[in-house]
Amino acid sequence: MSGLARLGYLDTEYPGSLVYLPHAARVICTCIFGLYAIPAIILADFIGLEFFTSIPDVSSLSSLGLIVFKAFTVYLSLLALKLFGFSFNYSKGEVLLNRTNYRHIGLITILSAFINGVFGNALKQIFEMVDIPLWTIFRYVVGDILGTLVVFAVSVLVISIYKDIVNRL
Repeated sequence: MSGLARLGYLDTEYPGSLVYLPHAARVICTCIFGLYAIPAIILADFIGLEFFTSIPDVSSLSSLGLIVFKAFTVYLSLLALKLFGFSFNYSKGEVLLNRTNYRHIGLITILSAFINGVFGNALKQIFEMVDIPLWTIFRYVVGDILGTLVVFAVSVLVISIYKDIVNRL
Protein backbone atom coordinates (compact mmCIF):
# COMPACT_ATOMS: atom_id res chain seq x y z
CA MET A 1 0.00 0.00 0.00
CA SER A 2 1.47 3.35 -0.97
CA GLY A 3 1.75 6.34 1.33
CA LEU A 4 -1.12 8.10 -0.41
CA ALA A 5 -3.33 5.06 -0.03
CA ARG A 6 -2.59 5.04 3.70
CA LEU A 7 -3.79 8.66 3.79
CA GLY A 8 -7.11 7.31 2.54
CA TYR A 9 -7.24 9.14 -0.78
CA LEU A 10 -7.26 7.03 -3.91
CA ASP A 11 -8.34 8.20 -7.35
CA THR A 12 -11.07 5.58 -7.72
CA GLU A 13 -14.06 7.90 -7.93
CA TYR A 14 -13.32 8.86 -11.55
CA PRO A 15 -11.02 6.32 -13.20
CA GLY A 16 -11.27 7.91 -16.67
CA SER A 17 -13.71 7.31 -19.46
CA LEU A 18 -13.11 4.71 -22.15
CA VAL A 19 -14.81 6.97 -24.72
CA TYR A 20 -14.03 10.59 -23.88
CA LEU A 21 -15.64 12.81 -26.52
CA PRO A 22 -14.34 16.25 -25.39
CA HIS A 23 -10.81 15.33 -26.47
CA ALA A 24 -12.07 15.40 -30.05
CA ALA A 25 -13.18 18.99 -29.52
CA ARG A 26 -9.71 19.86 -28.22
CA VAL A 27 -8.05 18.23 -31.24
CA ILE A 28 -10.34 19.69 -33.89
CA CYS A 29 -10.42 23.21 -32.45
CA THR A 30 -6.67 23.40 -31.88
CA CYS A 31 -5.87 21.98 -35.33
CA ILE A 32 -8.16 24.47 -37.03
CA PHE A 33 -7.73 27.60 -34.89
CA GLY A 34 -4.35 27.04 -33.23
CA LEU A 35 -3.61 28.91 -30.02
CA TYR A 36 -6.75 31.01 -30.40
CA ALA A 37 -8.85 27.98 -29.37
CA ILE A 38 -7.05 27.44 -26.05
CA PRO A 39 -8.99 30.03 -23.96
CA ALA A 40 -12.33 28.67 -25.19
CA ILE A 41 -11.24 25.09 -24.42
CA ILE A 42 -10.16 26.11 -20.90
CA LEU A 43 -13.45 27.92 -20.26
CA ALA A 44 -15.51 25.02 -21.60
CA ASP A 45 -13.61 22.49 -19.50
CA PHE A 46 -13.94 24.62 -16.36
CA ILE A 47 -17.67 25.20 -16.90
CA GLY A 48 -18.23 21.51 -17.63
CA LEU A 49 -16.46 20.38 -14.48
CA GLU A 50 -17.88 23.11 -12.26
CA PHE A 51 -21.55 22.85 -13.23
CA PHE A 52 -22.14 19.42 -14.75
CA THR A 53 -20.13 17.00 -12.61
CA SER A 54 -19.91 16.11 -8.97
CA ILE A 55 -16.10 16.31 -8.77
CA PRO A 56 -15.28 18.13 -5.51
CA ASP A 57 -13.16 21.29 -5.28
CA VAL A 58 -12.88 22.03 -9.00
CA SER A 59 -12.12 25.67 -8.35
CA SER A 60 -8.80 24.96 -6.62
CA LEU A 61 -5.55 26.21 -8.15
CA SER A 62 -4.30 22.68 -8.90
CA SER A 63 -7.53 21.80 -10.73
CA LEU A 64 -7.31 24.97 -12.78
CA GLY A 65 -3.69 24.13 -13.61
CA LEU A 66 -4.72 20.67 -14.77
CA ILE A 67 -7.48 22.17 -16.93
CA VAL A 68 -4.94 24.51 -18.55
CA PHE A 69 -2.52 21.63 -19.12
CA LYS A 70 -5.24 19.50 -20.75
CA ALA A 71 -6.12 22.38 -23.06
CA PHE A 72 -2.50 22.70 -24.17
CA THR A 73 -1.94 18.96 -24.82
CA VAL A 74 -2.88 19.18 -28.50
CA TYR A 75 -0.67 22.22 -28.99
CA LEU A 76 2.16 20.40 -27.17
CA SER A 77 1.74 17.46 -29.54
CA LEU A 78 1.97 19.84 -32.51
CA LEU A 79 5.18 21.28 -31.05
CA ALA A 80 6.54 17.76 -30.46
CA LEU A 81 5.88 16.86 -34.10
CA LYS A 82 7.77 19.98 -35.18
CA LEU A 83 10.66 18.95 -32.93
CA PHE A 84 10.68 15.51 -34.59
CA GLY A 85 11.15 17.20 -37.98
CA PHE A 86 7.59 17.38 -39.25
CA SER A 87 6.36 20.67 -40.68
CA PHE A 88 2.89 22.12 -41.04
CA ASN A 89 4.01 24.74 -43.54
CA TYR A 90 5.51 24.02 -46.92
CA SER A 91 9.26 24.12 -46.78
CA LYS A 92 11.64 22.42 -49.20
CA GLY A 93 13.05 19.17 -47.88
CA GLU A 94 10.75 18.80 -44.85
CA VAL A 95 7.99 16.31 -44.17
CA LEU A 96 4.73 18.16 -44.68
CA LEU A 97 1.77 17.56 -42.37
CA ASN A 98 -1.67 18.96 -43.01
CA ARG A 99 -3.69 19.68 -39.87
CA THR A 100 -6.95 19.10 -41.73
CA ASN A 101 -5.98 15.68 -43.15
CA TYR A 102 -7.68 12.92 -41.16
CA ARG A 103 -4.52 10.76 -41.08
CA HIS A 104 -2.50 13.57 -39.59
CA ILE A 105 -5.28 14.41 -37.15
CA GLY A 106 -5.12 10.77 -36.08
CA LEU A 107 -1.39 11.12 -35.38
CA ILE A 108 -2.01 14.34 -33.45
CA THR A 109 -4.82 12.64 -31.51
CA ILE A 110 -2.67 9.70 -30.44
CA LEU A 111 0.25 11.89 -29.40
CA SER A 112 -1.94 14.37 -27.50
CA ALA A 113 -3.86 11.52 -25.81
CA PHE A 114 -0.54 10.08 -24.64
CA ILE A 115 0.62 13.47 -23.33
CA ASN A 116 -2.72 14.04 -21.58
CA GLY A 117 -2.91 10.55 -20.10
CA VAL A 118 0.65 10.19 -18.87
CA PHE A 119 1.75 13.71 -17.98
CA GLY A 120 -1.70 15.01 -16.97
CA ASN A 121 -2.16 12.18 -14.49
CA ALA A 122 1.41 12.59 -13.26
CA LEU A 123 0.71 16.25 -12.53
CA LYS A 124 -2.56 15.32 -10.82
CA GLN A 125 -0.76 12.77 -8.68
CA ILE A 126 1.89 15.32 -7.69
CA PHE A 127 -0.33 18.35 -7.07
CA GLU A 128 -3.47 16.76 -5.63
CA MET A 129 -1.76 13.98 -3.66
CA VAL A 130 -3.79 11.16 -5.20
CA ASP A 131 -2.64 7.66 -5.96
CA ILE A 132 -3.40 7.05 -9.65
CA PRO A 133 -3.07 3.44 -10.81
CA LEU A 134 -1.59 2.58 -14.19
CA TRP A 135 -5.02 1.30 -15.29
CA THR A 136 -6.42 4.83 -14.96
CA ILE A 137 -3.67 6.26 -17.15
CA PHE A 138 -4.39 3.58 -19.75
CA ARG A 139 -8.10 4.42 -19.65
CA TYR A 140 -7.35 8.12 -20.19
CA VAL A 141 -5.18 7.44 -23.25
CA VAL A 142 -7.56 4.91 -24.79
CA GLY A 143 -10.61 7.01 -23.91
CA ASP A 144 -9.19 10.10 -25.62
CA ILE A 145 -8.35 8.15 -28.76
CA LEU A 146 -11.67 6.27 -28.93
CA GLY A 147 -13.65 9.42 -28.18
CA THR A 148 -11.99 11.22 -31.07
CA LEU A 149 -12.62 8.24 -33.37
CA VAL A 150 -16.32 8.23 -32.45
CA VAL A 151 -16.64 11.95 -33.20
CA PHE A 152 -14.85 11.52 -36.54
CA ALA A 153 -17.01 8.53 -37.50
CA VAL A 154 -20.20 10.43 -36.71
CA SER A 155 -18.88 13.49 -38.56
CA VAL A 156 -18.09 11.46 -41.67
CA LEU A 157 -21.54 9.89 -41.53
CA VAL A 158 -23.27 13.27 -41.16
CA ILE A 159 -21.22 14.82 -43.96
CA SER A 160 -21.95 11.93 -46.32
CA ILE A 161 -25.69 12.12 -45.56
CA TYR A 162 -25.60 15.88 -46.08
CA LYS A 163 -23.85 15.47 -49.44
CA ASP A 164 -26.44 12.89 -50.52
CA ILE A 165 -29.28 15.24 -49.61
CA VAL A 166 -27.67 18.18 -51.41
CA ASN A 167 -26.97 16.11 -54.52
CA ARG A 168 -30.62 14.98 -54.71
CA LEU A 169 -31.94 18.53 -54.67
